[in-house]
Amino acid sequence: LLGTYEILIGNRWFSGQPIAFESSYGKAARANLIEQSSSIAEYNRKVSAVHEAGHAVMAYLEEIEHFDVMISYIEPKVVTVQKLQDAEDVKRKILIKYAGAIAEDMLFGYFHAGCFTGVESDFSQATEWLKGYIVMTDSDASKSLLNEELSERIIYLSKEFWKEATDILTENRTLVEKLSEELLKKDVLKNEEVKAFLDEIKGN
Repeated sequence: LLGTYEILIGNRWFSGQPIAFESSYGKAARANLIEQSSSIAEYNRKVSAVHEAGHAVMAYLEEIEHFDVMISYIEPKVVTVQKLQDAEDVKRKILIKYAGAIAEDMLFGYFHAGCFTGVESDFSQATEWLKGYIVMTDSDASKSLLNEELSERIIYLSKEFWKEATDILTENRTLVEKLSEELLKKDVLKNEEVKAFLDEIKGN
C-alpha cells in the first residue's frame, strides 16, 4: 500500500499515512516461498554437481590433458583444453558431451531438459561433432555438413557413442558419485585436484 489513505467512519472521512504490516498468513506464505526456493536451488545444485561430475570423469578416463570443473547457479561447466587432431579426438569430445546427461540418468533415473534445449546444449554440440566425425572418417562423405545427407549416420553413431559412454560411466559409477559429492563441498576443482581425487579413489 503506497501513499495516503482515506477511510469513512460513520459520516466522517479520515486520512493519513498507511501503517506497514504483514498478516500472519502473509508471513507464512512468504516463509513457505523462501523455503521452496531454497529447496529448488539446492536440488538444482545437486543436479549440476552430478552432471558436471559426469563430464569430468569421462574427461579423466579419456585422458584429456587439462580440464577444470565448476558448479554455480549461473553456468556450471567443465572446461576442457585438448588438441583435436583426428577423428578419435572428436569422438572423445562427443563421449564427454554425452557424459553429463548419462550421469544424471544414472543417479536420478532421468536427465533434465538443460541437456538438450538450446544451441549450446550438450546434445546440440554433440550432434555438430558427430557431423565432423563422419566427414573425417569417410572421404566420400559430402563436406557440406547438411543434415539431409548425414541424418541416418548421425542417428546411428549417436546411439553407438551414447551406449559406449553409458558403459564407461556405469563401470565407473563410484567415481561420478564421489566427485559430485566433492563438488558440492568445493564448487570448483582444478585439473590437478580432480585427477588427484579420482586417482585416489581408483587406487592409482
